[in-house]
Amino acid sequence: MRLARLLYLMLLSVCFFVGGHLYAQSVDTAGLEVDVQDPSGAHLPGATLTLTQTQTHDVRVGVSDTHGRFRFTALPVGSYELSVAANGFATYQQNGVTLEVGQASTLSVGMKVANSDTVVQVTSDVSTIDPDRTTIGQTIGTEEIDNLPSDGRNFLDFAVTVPNVTVTQTTGQNSGFSVNGQRSRSNSIMIDGVENNGQLNGNVRQTLSQDAIGQFQVLTEQFPAEFGGAGGGFINVVTRAGSDRFHGSAYYFMRNQWMNTPNYFTSVDPGTYARNDVGMHFAGPIKENRTYFYGALEYIGLNTSKVSRMAGYAATVDPVLQSGVYINAPTTHLDTDSYIPQSSAQTLSSLRIDHRFSDRDTFIARVIYVQYIQANNVNAGSYYDFSTATSTYTHTQNYFAEWTHIFTPTLLNEAHFMVAPQRLKQQANSSGTGADIGGSVYIGPTTDFPVTLDEDHYEADDAVSWTRHQHLIKMGVQVNYIRAHSVFPTAFQGYWNFYSTTNFASKVNGAYSPIPYKYTQSFGNPDIHLPDTLIGAYLEDSWKATARLTLNYGVRYDLDLQPQGLNQNVSDPMQQVLSSGMNRDYNNFSPRIGLAFSLDKRGKTILRAGYGMFYDKNLLILARNTLQTKETMILNLNNSTSNQIRAAFLVGPYQQSSSYPTSGYGSAIAPTISRAYPGLVLPMIHQVDFGVDRSLTSRLVLSVTGIHVEGEKLLKAANSNLLPPVILTKDNQTQFGFAAYDGTNSCNSVNSSLGKAQPCFQQYGRPYFANRKDPNFNDINITGPWGHSNYNALRVSLVQSSWKGFTMRAGYVWSKALDDAPDFLNGALPNNPYDPGAEKSLSNEDVRHRFTGAAVYRIPFRASRSHHDIMRQIFGNWIMSSTLDIHSGSPENITVGSDLNNDDSSTDRPFINGVMVGRNSFRTGRQSNWNARGQKEIRFARGQRLTFSAEVFNLTNHLSYTDYDTIWGTGQNPTQRSATSSPTTFYYGDPDTASGARSMQLGFRYTF
Repeated sequence: MRLARLLYLMLLSVCFFVGGHLYAQSVDTAGLEVDVQDPSGAHLPGATLTLTQTQTHDVRVGVSDTHGRFRFTALPVGSYELSVAANGFATYQQNGVTLEVGQASTLSVGMKVANSDTVVQVTSDVSTIDPDRTTIGQTIGTEEIDNLPSDGRNFLDFAVTVPNVTVTQTTGQNSGFSVNGQRSRSNSIMIDGVENNGQLNGNVRQTLSQDAIGQFQVLTEQFPAEFGGAGGGFINVVTRAGSDRFHGSAYYFMRNQWMNTPNYFTSVDPGTYARNDVGMHFAGPIKENRTYFYGALEYIGLNTSKVSRMAGYAATVDPVLQSGVYINAPTTHLDTDSYIPQSSAQTLSSLRIDHRFSDRDTFIARVIYVQYIQANNVNAGSYYDFSTATSTYTHTQNYFAEWTHIFTPTLLNEAHFMVAPQRLKQQANSSGTGADIGGSVYIGPTTDFPVTLDEDHYEADDAVSWTRHQHLIKMGVQVNYIRAHSVFPTAFQGYWNFYSTTNFASKVNGAYSPIPYKYTQSFGNPDIHLPDTLIGAYLEDSWKATARLTLNYGVRYDLDLQPQGLNQNVSDPMQQVLSSGMNRDYNNFSPRIGLAFSLDKRGKTILRAGYGMFYDKNLLILARNTLQTKETMILNLNNSTSNQIRAAFLVGPYQQSSSYPTSGYGSAIAPTISRAYPGLVLPMIHQVDFGVDRSLTSRLVLSVTGIHVEGEKLLKAANSNLLPPVILTKDNQTQFGFAAYDGTNSCNSVNSSLGKAQPCFQQYGRPYFANRKDPNFNDINITGPWGHSNYNALRVSLVQSSWKGFTMRAGYVWSKALDDAPDFLNGALPNNPYDPGAEKSLSNEDVRHRFTGAAVYRIPFRASRSHHDIMRQIFGNWIMSSTLDIHSGSPENITVGSDLNNDDSSTDRPFINGVMVGRNSFRTGRQSNWNARGQKEIRFARGQRLTFSAEVFNLTNHLSYTDYDTIWGTGQNPTQRSATSSPTTFYYGDPDTASGARSMQLGFRYTF
């Protein structure tokens, strides 16, 4: 009933505002305010303003009000011509008015007294600094999209050219970047004003050909109320539209191993690396001044390889595999080839059609289709075996429509509709029971494969907008329906863990008798359908209170109708213990307020400040993990279960079953399950910023901004079935099933007479979880709204809009990010759930210092058509561009590498000098990457040109270590390298991963 009443009230609100008047531009459009003044500087009412889009000749008309002002809203991005006419004054014309996505620019027009046939022409553009803008971010325009170096031509690479946007340091499926230190699952990516987010995992659902992108906006702070469903940043991608002339291009980019410097750790086979990127776009009119199209097609094929490094382990591991003691083994021998061949193929296609029914109605239809196939991808470990590799097949579609209707020059309606199905399947190269040997050697499929993730996304948005005197008012409703299907048989075939190859190749009486320390297997039904509906409603007003002060304020409501009606078969023992659905949170009102105040009359110095509350989404991966009919068996070799797990290895895994086994290996083992906190709510982010923009020249703007972001009620996981721990000592170790200390203190060794493990150094003095609250279960991993985060930053940026062929953005950020959990999955369980304060530390996303730069320069030296002018032929028509990223390293967690406290989690941190080390106490080294691109244009008649390009990534070949071995080990001192250590074996503190070494890409493009 509460939901019905809420929807009814929202419907009434929509009807009320539609019946009245409302406005403001959409997330995929721009706005322009024109202030008309007479020669004395007084307001000039009644002037007729005509705004014509250069590419399509679409026309908007308005009349200045009593304040001499008119605001054009919901304008497609692009270039415009403005004409202003009034009785007794010369007609004013201004060309080259360029508007960017999300921009709400102001243009002052000074009319001159003259005869009616006099025309005053102005060619200057709108001001680079926007005195009315309250949102904070940066826009990457067409000039940068076309010309900046792009390693992989992934459109999201443009996001990290913004200073406080960093590549995420948290593993798993996500958007790939962090904004203001927030979780990488908490961003929202939009294409043409509709969502492009994966509701299952928080990833990016679909990509685009770079040629299909018109503008790319990164919003980092102070979003108006129309933005919702994310606590991080917002990415607005606007696709390109056709124009009144036919044009297009065809291109080819290539890379080969001879162009690349081998990576420090993962050199590829020089004979197999090849990357080919071929594509085209074609655009033009279907019917002049009415219908236009833009189509893009791109294919990216990659053949490469991955270093195997298995040859050194085959002599130890293969005899065990061939002996037959490993029941249901996925392979009989390791792949000892130096390289594992890998390949991928991606096809990107899109078509957009713009149609103008009349001066009042415009329509956009767009379709995107993407297919991605990948073979032999390796997902685990430092050393790779062919049996661990997986293959991936993904195809996504996106059907989109937008209808804009202008009731009057001050009243309009925008409607968006989208249908976006996605299919993803990943299959391991082998079947059987996988194994992890020492955290380095992996055999067979990992616990994450195979997997099926299907997600159909339906969206309908409507916004009604009204311009009224000094107010821009907008109200809208957004509805997203997601139909997800997941098949995720985690560890259903069983999975073994071994401390080392010595344990794996252990013998008893001359026969192989491996000693695993853990066995994991799941039972039940891994197939689940998860429907979800997201509803958002907002009301906002942009009020120009004075000529120098603009206020943007509003309120938003978000509702996440999480899945219900599952697990209702009470005769199924597994469903009896699970919830029938996720909690629904109805109290999600979020106020927003921002201001822009000009400190001088000329509007060259603008103060911007604001506060906003933002609600995130509860992703469906949480519902899947907690509502899926699944129970997991975990056998640990740490105490009295050691005899059982040794016996289990000799028998092999259970047969896969939809029922959890109640006996076996001597006795029943209590299952492990996942649950969600009954009072689950949406995560909440508070954001405050204060900054100043200063226009140094007409094209150069300096910005200094202070930022504070605080997260509360963030999702966080914990094992709720643990009784309070006891401190493990030599005096009580036998009470918990350990073998008595024999004086060697050899970690992870087993007393052969008892078949039990004896404690190691890092276990003594550690809180030990000997018992469970509910003896019917081993672990109950529960996820709830208990997480917190804190981010503070000072950002300085310098933006140069295009001036004499030069475009530049540069920025520096000092920041500090704190949190008490990097994510909400079980891999982020706390070291001790009874001491949550010990988890507060530097965040994974804490990048203390970061400098970014991006620049494009069209060298002002034109080639002459005269064949005798050799210098101009050689040095003319060059475009040079570059990106630079230098930043501090990020924190990593130091662990002992195994489960020492019996909580079935490997997040245990070591004692160093008698003190438990804090979370994320290790920091990686400084990162540096400089990319450059040079292009030479050869121009022909009728606008045709041929462009040759060379791109170099990591130009200086800077060795940036991106990951380190942070496994301390179970002894008093960390694992250390010795003079006889293998150079391919990593020890504590050793870097084990590096970013890409220097590589080159050559290409050419024919444009007509």
